[in-house]
Amino acid sequence: NNLNYSTTRTMSNNFSSHSSNSSMTDRTSWVALASSAALCATAVGVGLFLTRSLQEYGVEGTLRYIWEGDAFPPNVRAHVDALEDAEIARSLQESRIHSMEAALELARLNSVDDRRSSKEIVQQWMEYYATETGGVGLSLERALADVSDKLDKIAAKVDGVVVSDSDGNEFIQQIKKRKKLLSKTIVLDMERCDALMASYQVLREQGGNQ
Repeated sequence: NNLNYSTTRTMSNNFSSHSSNSSMTDRTSWVALASSAALCATAVGVGLFLTRSLQEYGVEGTLRYIWEGDAFPPNVRAHVDALEDAEIARSLQESRIHSMEAALELARLNSVDDRRSSKEIVQQWMEYYATETGGVGLSLERALADVSDKLDKIAAKVDGVVVSDSDGNEFIQQIKKRKKLLSKTIVLDMERCDALMASYQVLREQGGNQ
């Protein structure tokens, strides 16, 4: 009996030791696998970052971004910031123009069914625009004038972005291209705003003669 007990206990200890060793081996394997996966993911991320950075900023800009946290030298950064601010400001005015156009289109569509007069179309246009803006802000007439004024000021700021060869050759063409595209977009916004102002004026005049 003692022999059987001793043998059984020895087998149990051996099994426990083997299970423990196997468990530790499994954990070590999983840790190694997870570490390898993390390293691979990091390597891929770094590779993508470098690829995109080199495509956008070039070698010099990428190195400057890594060491200084900014791909652009200070003089170029001032131009980039000015264009970015102008783009944000233009986007806000474009959104206002879109709301005015949508309100006018709705007023005209309703006038076809009800055969409203020009005066009534203007009234509907103002009401629909107020609904578009949540009833907060300027009236339609003042909003049109405000958008026109703000677009003029944005265009002036964009025109004030002047780059020269001393600003860093690798970024000059990039900034010029961005400025040119923004200027064209602002001109289109101005034309849309002018068309809305003309429509408002004509409808008001026609409404006064009815």
